[in-house]
Amino acid sequence: MSAILHVDALVRGWLTLWHPWWLDITMATLSVVSTSGAVWLAIGAVQAARRRLLLPRLWQLTLAILTALLVSDEIVKPLVHRPRPFVAQPGLVRILGNPPTGSGFPSAHVAAAFAAAWVLAQLFPRGRVAFWSLAGAIACSRIYVGAHYPLDVMAGALLGAAVGWLAIGGSDGLTRNPMAAPSQAPNP
Repeated sequence: MSAILHVDALVRGWLTLWHPWWLDITMATLSVVSTSGAVWLAIGAVQAARRRLLLPRLWQLTLAILTALLVSDEIVKPLVHRPRPFVAQPGLVRILGNPPTGSGFPSAHVAAAFAAAWVLAQLFPRGRVAFWSLAGAIACSRIYVGAHYPLDVMAGALLGAAVGWLAIGGSDGLTRNPMAAPSQAPNP
């Protein structure tokens, strides 16, 4: 296991060697706007205001984001308790912005991003490339700003995708019309 963690630290170091000013601004901005799933909630609110997203689907998106954050921050992080790169390697890791507190594994930013991207990609298939690209950019930003290792980000992505999949109804949700309102059971 220590060999995997060593390689993880080496990959993080290699990915963060190059720091042009414009990339610093871009990555720091992505990290800030994705805090607590804010950018995803804004996308959902805009779609709801444009009447392209029904209110139950907005709640579904919100629930996916909140669940991903809760599972990541309140269940997995306390169990794993992996230190963040700037804590594990003080002086060697450049941190952009305010240093986050708490453990690093898995990334809650990324878990929320992938949960939201999964739900939105099902609801708006034409936008799936944009949603997944934004989620991927957020994942890269968390490594770039010094808050996470690549494995933290990968675990957050897997957790978020699983939560998003469950939020849309698992495999049953994939076969339904994503633009339709949630079905209601008839009263007996």
